[in-house]
Amino acid sequence: MFTGKNSLRKHLKQRRAALSSEERINAAVRILDYIRSAEWWKQSSMIHCYCANGTEVPTQALIEAAFREGKRVLVPITPEQGTTLHHAEIFPDTRFTTDKYGIPIPTPETSRRCEEPVLVLTPEDCVFVPLLGYDAALNRIGYGGGFYDRFLSTFLLQRSQRPVFVGLAYSVQFVEGGVNAEKHDIMLDCVVTDQSVIAPCYDMFVTTRPVAGEIRR
Repeated sequence: MFTGKNSLRKHLKQRRAALSSEERINAAVRILDYIRSAEWWKQSSMIHCYCANGTEVPTQALIEAAFREGKRVLVPITPEQGTTLHHAEIFPDTRFTTDKYGIPIPTPETSRRCEEPVLVLTPEDCVFVPLLGYDAALNRIGYGGGFYDRFLSTFLLQRSQRPVFVGLAYSVQFVEGGVNAEKHDIMLDCVVTDQSVIAPCYDMFVTTRPVAGEIRR
């Protein structure tokens, strides 16, 4: 039993860290396969994708796939001060360094600053969201900084329609008892894991069903 979100976060970090490198690599391959079979991926011309850090689901192969398919790519940049994410468009030849948290960030001279992603991302595009935990109702638990809840909320405040919000996670990050969602928490449209795709209507999000033996929650 967890006494609060911080204790749950600690537990979820430990579960994710317990995966071996081989398990994480294999899981990432399956996650990418699920993504590339999804209708929202096929119809998107631009994606917003986090740059993975530590034991998060890796996104480099996902970004490379987007470039191969002619999609534009935006990435977030965590500010050194303040609570609002910055954003940049990256390119196949973009170079990266790391910020104080160890998160990869594009160098200014090889990327292009994007001040208002809410204005350039259409309802046909998608935003890939990092998370520590998720539940069957598509609630997510993040790292506690609120960066993504604030970012995603801008779409709800400024647009009648928004991009598809997609969480990426390993199946071990599933919260059986549910995430205690708060008023400011933004629900996802879909969570893609190595074992399942969780979405309100599965057929709307995936055109290729899992093979026998795979889990679909």
